[in-house]
Amino acid sequence: MLLKSDYRSLAQLAFSKVLHNRKKIDGYNPIPPMFRKSMNGAVDPRRPESEQGFGIIVGDEGKYYPLASLPKGGEIADEWLGRTLQIKRSALDGVPFATWADDGEAPMQLLTRWYGFSFTYPDCVIFDGE
Repeated sequence: MLLKSDYRSLAQLAFSKVLHNRKKIDGYNPIPPMFRKSMNGAVDPRRPESEQGFGIIVGDEGKYYPLASLPKGGEIADEWLGRTLQIKRSALDGVPFATWADDGEAPMQLLTRWYGFSFTYPDCVIFDGE
């Protein structure tokens, strides 16, 4: 007897059941229960834990931009660390890209979820839209 399934592996089947039955936070919670148990503290409550954002890193300093605060197909200028940061967000794919206004250099930047960025940069500044 041959059993046919849409799942590629037993692991995919098992993990999909775990994800389907998990407690949801903010409408969608990407943190698997096994991973949450490995976290060494609570998630910073300043933002929804699963929120997508754009992180900028300079040395030990971090700044978090909620993706919803960056207009798709638009651009913002933000003063940070005594410099002006220009962030453009593509209309095509919605991916942001940042450069310094004074020299055009790109700082370290990444798309991230709030829980990950806040664990790595617990004292980060959060863009407030102004």
